[in-house]
This record gives sequence, C-alpha cells and structure tokens, in this order.
Amino acid sequence: MSYIIKSADELKDPFLCYCVFRKFIEEAGEDYIDYNESIINSIPFIFWLRGRNDINNEQLETFLSSQYKICVQDVLKDDVLFPNTYGDSFLSDIKTYTLLAEYMCQLKEFRTRLWNSVNDEATNFKNESFYKDTNNNSLACIIEENELNDTGYSYEDVLDMPMQKLYKLSYKNQFNIGKKMSIRDADIEL
Repeated sequence: MSYIIKSADELKDPFLCYCVFRKFIEEAGEDYIDYNESIINSIPFIFWLRGRNDINNEQLETFLSSQYKICVQDVLKDDVLFPNTYGDSFLSDIKTYTLLAEYMCQLKEFRTRLWNSVNDEATNFKNESFYKDTNNNSLACIIEENELNDTGYSYEDVLDMPMQKLYKLSYKNQFNIGKKMSIRDADIEL
C-alpha cells in the first residue's frame, strides 16, 4: 500500500517534503535542486542556517560576499558547506535534502511552491506537468510503504554499511539520519 500526498498542506511535515524530493529524483532521473534552483530565495535560507548554527559566521560571510546572485544550488551543492564533497556524496545529499525539507515545510508559500513543482507547474516538463499515475496523482507524491519504515539506523551504523545497503535505506531512515548528523558529519565519502 502506498501513501499519497494529496495537498500542499500535508507538506507541513518535513519528512513528507523529503519524500517528495526523493521521489522527484527517482521518477525524473534528475536532481530536484538542479530543476528548481530558484524554488526559494537563498539569502533568508542562509540566515536560517546560521540561526540554527548549521553554519558559522565565516560561512555566512562567504555566501553574502558573492558578487553574483546565489541560488539554493550555490548554497547546498558547493564547497562552502561541503568543502570535501561539494555536496555530491551520499551523506551530503541526505543532509542537503533534509535541510531543504525542514526549511520549506515552515511556510504555506514554500509548501505551495513545492507542491506545484511536482504537479502542474513543473518546470522543464511536458505541459509544465510532472509525471502522473492513472488517477492523476503526481508520481512524486506517491510514497511506497517501505519508504515510511524506520529501522532505527544511526549515523554511526551508516559509516560501516556496504554501499548496496546504504542505497536501500528507506526515506524515513535517511531523513532521521539527516536530522541528527551535522553538515560536517555529512561531508565525507563512504
């Protein structure tokens, strides 16, 4: 049995936002942030990261000193947050989407943008519509039951896992690990 996210209101739960990001990646075969780099204004997001102590003052100043307009991709997939992996490792990817989910779930406007980006305002898709099932549900909003299971894996457990097992972690396990690990913890290759 699958869980179907039926409205933007359900995206108040950051875990469901995380699921939408993961399902988008799975169904589209593309990175969500690459397709939706302007989904949020990066400056308030950077200050939000600083307010949570996810980044330090030096990182904040580095972002703010950029000559160019920075988008969310410049924040989450670059060397300021992830100097070792540039946000391109298994764990940094989990942390990236966990942070984005925790941020976007907070405001109705963000939840609506996320909802629209996987429904009928999906940029770069035919007719601006994301892939749908026969009941007109966005495939990014259909979450398989096994993805909702939490088996209690910790960050430490993940460090010793073989890669094939890592890639089989449920969305729930990934999200819970992402919430607990720091950006620094995530900036490693396994």
